[in-house]
Amino acid sequence: MSDEKKKYDNNNTGLVYKNPNKEPGSKQPDRKGFATIAGVRYWISGWVKDTEKYGAAISLKFEEQKPKGSEDV
Repeated sequence: MSDEKKKYDNNNTGLVYKNPNKEPGSKQPDRKGFATIAGVRYWISGWVKDTEKYGAAISLKFEEQKPKGSEDV
């Protein structure tokens, strides 16, 4: 058996969880999380909705993670 550790490829994976800071009645996302897509890290925000066509659904927004201290010019 080899002592080499197998590297896990996190590309095209993510995690979404219940937003612990959601205030009742606010427009804050119901779910939050992160994903790595094509090697780029994104924040995920999700809002639970009830739709006629699909029933319960989650509307998602992806926002690229920027290094701390960086600003768009």
